[in-house]
Amino acid sequence: MNRIKSNKAIKILLIFMMFIALLPTNIIKLHAQEEYNLTIIGLDKTETVKVKEGTRREATVVVYEDDQAFSHWEVVSGGPIVFEKGTTEPWNFFVMPSNDVVIKAVYVQGYSIKMEGGCGHIRPYNISFYLAIREIMANANRKVVIWYKTDSEGKEFSHWEVIRGGITLENTHVERTSFIMPENDVVIKCVEKGGETYSITIEDGYAVNHTTGVTASEALPGHEIKIYSRTYQEGMVFDHWEVIDGGITLGDVNDSITSFIMPGNDVILKAHHVKGHKIQIENGYKYNTTIKTWFEKSGNKVYIEVGSLPLGKVFSHWEVVSGSVTLDDANDSMTSFIMPDGDVNIKAVLIDEKHSILVDGGYAYYEGSLVTEAASDQIIDIIAASPSSGKLFSHWEVVSGNIKIAQPGRRKTHFTMAKEDVSVKAIFKDSYNIDVEGGTSSVDSVDTTSTIAGKQVYITVNNIPKGQAFSHWEVVGGSITLDNPYSTTTFFTMPEEDVSVKAVFEKGIDVEVIGGFAQLDGYEITQALKNQTISIRADAPPLDKEFAYWVVHDGGIVVNDSTKPVTSFDMGDKKVRIEAVYTDTYKVNVLPGTNGSVVADKVNNVLPGETIGLVVTADSGYVLDELVVKDSSNRIVPLVHTYFVMPASDVEVKATFKPKDPITFDLSTKVIDGHGSISKGKKDLPLNSIETITFMPVANYEIDYVTVNGIVVVVSGNVYNLTMDSDKHVEVKYKKIGSASTPQPTTVNLTTKVLSGKGDVSKGMENVPLNSTETITFTPEVGFEIEKVTVNGVEVTVVGNSYHLTMDSDKHVEVSYKDVRPIHYISYNLNGGTLQGKTGQVAILVREGETIKLPAAPYKPGYRFSYWKGSKYYPGDNYVVRSGHTFTAQWEKLSLEPINNSTMIVNPSNEVTHVKVKIPKTKDTTQSSLWLMMMVMSLVGLFGFYSLNKKREHR
Repeated sequence: MNRIKSNKAIKILLIFMMFIALLPTNIIKLHAQEEYNLTIIGLDKTETVKVKEGTRREATVVVYEDDQAFSHWEVVSGGPIVFEKGTTEPWNFFVMPSNDVVIKAVYVQGYSIKMEGGCGHIRPYNISFYLAIREIMANANRKVVIWYKTDSEGKEFSHWEVIRGGITLENTHVERTSFIMPENDVVIKCVEKGGETYSITIEDGYAVNHTTGVTASEALPGHEIKIYSRTYQEGMVFDHWEVIDGGITLGDVNDSITSFIMPGNDVILKAHHVKGHKIQIENGYKYNTTIKTWFEKSGNKVYIEVGSLPLGKVFSHWEVVSGSVTLDDANDSMTSFIMPDGDVNIKAVLIDEKHSILVDGGYAYYEGSLVTEAASDQIIDIIAASPSSGKLFSHWEVVSGNIKIAQPGRRKTHFTMAKEDVSVKAIFKDSYNIDVEGGTSSVDSVDTTSTIAGKQVYITVNNIPKGQAFSHWEVVGGSITLDNPYSTTTFFTMPEEDVSVKAVFEKGIDVEVIGGFAQLDGYEITQALKNQTISIRADAPPLDKEFAYWVVHDGGIVVNDSTKPVTSFDMGDKKVRIEAVYTDTYKVNVLPGTNGSVVADKVNNVLPGETIGLVVTADSGYVLDELVVKDSSNRIVPLVHTYFVMPASDVEVKATFKPKDPITFDLSTKVIDGHGSISKGKKDLPLNSIETITFMPVANYEIDYVTVNGIVVVVSGNVYNLTMDSDKHVEVKYKKIGSASTPQPTTVNLTTKVLSGKGDVSKGMENVPLNSTETITFTPEVGFEIEKVTVNGVEVTVVGNSYHLTMDSDKHVEVSYKDVRPIHYISYNLNGGTLQGKTGQVAILVREGETIKLPAAPYKPGYRFSYWKGSKYYPGDNYVVRSGHTFTAQWEKLSLEPINNSTMIVNPSNEVTHVKVKIPKTKDTTQSSLWLMMMVMSLVGLFGFYSLNKKREHR
């Protein structure tokens, strides 16, 4: 029977082994997890780490900073991502996908939550380590949980009280409740009752009530108390506990963390410490911490581990740098040892993680040295060997390894080493000849007369015969198609045969460039053919000159942009003669000032129409009084803030400075209802000076109350010291000794105002609790920022866009915003025309975001204005300024043609001339009026001539 059972078991085992053998190898093979970049964008920093795919990853950011509170997570790229706790929790987890991920913590305006009473805690976020918070920030509409947990032994929960914030609690009489966060600050109080406790005193340590979970200096009898040693002396370590009073038994007097049961009496304990020995760990930490240096007592067991490994490094072994210590296992990344009676320095030795490199048909180099292996992420150069006869290098192939060759078509290139062995191969192919008559050929920017099939071959004209111009390329031999046979430089794809091409030249038309040279497809020429597009380039300008425009002397060509030193034109059928014209440049002379300075962003070789910026700096205690720019004729040059447009002359810049006006305040005093006197008021007291106010009641009277600017202040004795940070009015009221005091108000008012600029500020409030703290939020519009904030007329310093204000009196807050939008240079190139008496180029300075209207049409004799180019605008059109811009006037030449049934104009010889009158269609009414006047005069002359003939007939 046993044999039968044994045979069955063997058969089952064999069947199971056959099943395993038939499984696909990828099922029973361990999957190698890839690492991807995880980028977490927080409020104060951005962190990128490598994470393996499929790993459960923690995502944590700060809950709040200043007035910003965490709102939710946003997946910037690499999604979808599923957060375990939803997107609204800052401490979260998700599973890393098989790609790079970027997530961002979104912050919004936060509002404070404060817990008074010492027995309540707040948790607006689902985070375990925020269990004992009594003040935090949260965004509006978030559910906030509060619960009772006392710090005082023997106390019991009574109820919750809303001090401020206008919230509605879910239930005010249960220990755990919640509310929805409003758009304002909240103050809640926890009210408790009853209890009797006994004190816990610990020297060099502290206690935690394990029963209630809070730090304790007192406890109820029967509660479990945990005690922790603590010392602030460097080099001292825990030795043992001593029970000084209380009759308790500790769990372990030799453990720095131990416990006892609270008796029905006070307890006094002491933690004894002794001098320890120093441990230093290189490339590692104390186990399960990030501590590299600490102290230990000799004889203690110490555990250490390797830290985060740098890219391309692996752990080799531990090395004892100093100290008499024996490691339990020097080859284990986590090891331990017994602390000796002396300091210890231990180092984790890291080595490069290298993999093999095989190059078939070439060589591998790292930093100039021939290599056959390398560490991951090192840059490896590869060079193909010299080809055999009739062969040329074609490209590189990756045989194995996860790499990407930078330029696989180049003989010398590189790749980034993978985290595995790598094999690459140089591929060689048959070569074919290239014959170019009248030019040269190149492949991969290297001149050559042979290459392999499939390569892109460039051919360039290199020798144009005198008096001739390049016409086109002619294919003499080989099956190729030129990209552009009419370009001096073109290309084709090499076939599997030899190729022959020829540059064809024809008699050219002369091109003369005075002060520059002409080019065809980048090749310098002196002859060209009709309809070819010719580039012209001006020479470098002479000293104190700048290029102005091109002048066409001969050839009747039209230059595409005559104001550019590098431009082009289409060749006609006549000889071309063109000249580069240069204009004078001018200087900005900044006069030295006293008590301040001015710096111009450009002082030499300035062209008329250029925008010049000035930086004005006043010395300490001074401010700018006047900034003036004058031209060489002593005329004022207009300034926009600290920018001006350069005129056609040198300019002189002068700044004058004046002392800052001293800040002074007045002090006034008053006695209400008599019965004493007070120090007299004063005028023009310096800012922040201290004034002593003396109160002098008559016999049998004492101070009832004293107010400063309407707010009651506390006076010690009959003297009060006052800081003069604003105008102050002090009033005192006396009362009979022993009589009741006058009740005082408990609220004040807050008002706010935007004094200048564009933006907003928090609204004012009435009946604000005295001495409460209010947050003022400033919201400048885009392109504006805070220039100055005053409280009751005194300037204050604002960090960011908010200011916390203590409401110890009525407060009035004013803010001034300044315009910081960039100033841009808008110019009008009249292109030979005249606008309001000005020629050449007219310029203005405009703030970014402002809207301007395009000016009226300029005038040019014999031409009709079409539109402003840049892109296409007409007079009166609106244009929103986003950057510097040039509008160029576009013209259409007018013509007069003789026709039948035309307008008749009488000339001095009484002959009638027939002309066709074309009235230009333009928004410039000046030319239209002129043409209308000519037509009216023609009709009047015609009528007069007709009348005169009639009279002659009657005679």
